[in-house]
Amino acid sequence: SPENGLIVSGKVGIGTNSPSEALELVETTPVLLVKGTAGSSSIDLDTNDDTNVSQINFKLSGSQEGGVIYDHNASPTDERLKINIGNSDLFYFKGDGRLGIGEMSPDALLEISDAATANLHLDGGTDAVINIDAHAHTNFSDIDFSLNGNREGYIRYDHDTTGTSEKMIVYVDASSPLITNGSNQVIIGGAFNHTASATLEVSGSVIIGSNFAGTQAPLANGLLVEGEVKAQNISIGNTGSATLAIDAGAANEKSDLDF
Repeated sequence: SPENGLIVSGKVGIGTNSPSEALELVETTPVLLVKGTAGSSSIDLDTNDDTNVSQINFKLSGSQEGGVIYDHNASPTDERLKINIGNSDLFYFKGDGRLGIGEMSPDALLEISDAATANLHLDGGTDAVINIDAHAHTNFSDIDFSLNGNREGYIRYDHDTTGTSEKMIVYVDASSPLITNGSNQVIIGGAFNHTASATLEVSGSVIIGSNFAGTQAPLANGLLVEGEVKAQNISIGNTGSATLAIDAGAANEKSDLDF
């Protein structure tokens, strides 16, 4: 045997005469201490093939309830460290740096998957913050909305070296119906690279009024207002024909154009 060492052929029992494993420790409150007198200390779990696993099991009265499993693979990026709770694999750390919660093969740095509803809940004692940090002014920060892996819409913050040129864009089904920029301008229905010249620009028709909304036919690139309109300057039309229509709600009411 090695100097100050011990070689045993067979099973070793500490606190038991009938060990069921290579080493079995039986005690009321057993503690296994690995203490280095100088330098580091470690416990090695060494398998002999990429198809095997290295595993630490957590049992209750002999029945396994959870574990930490290192799933070896010939490709280092496909190796996984799994955390099993209640006999269910819940957390997957992949060798490519990705984390899956309920997902064995995450397609992003963090993927949360659930057979029912997948939730992400941030509960702060004061504020709760999600920080989406792009690398440079030429990049953007996105929140994607997907269906079965296909992106159908997203909210994009388009960064720029000039604060007034930055944009927040809401895309729905590959269109960009709403754009706000750092100059306090809002664009509805414009292209994502549209340069606004007014505080509010609408590409299309506008209907104002709770009784008109959903009941009146929109005017092509027009404005339909249920109530009163007051403005210092009103310009109608650009080229071609232009129409100003004042339509009373009933025969006993009046239509006024005041100056």
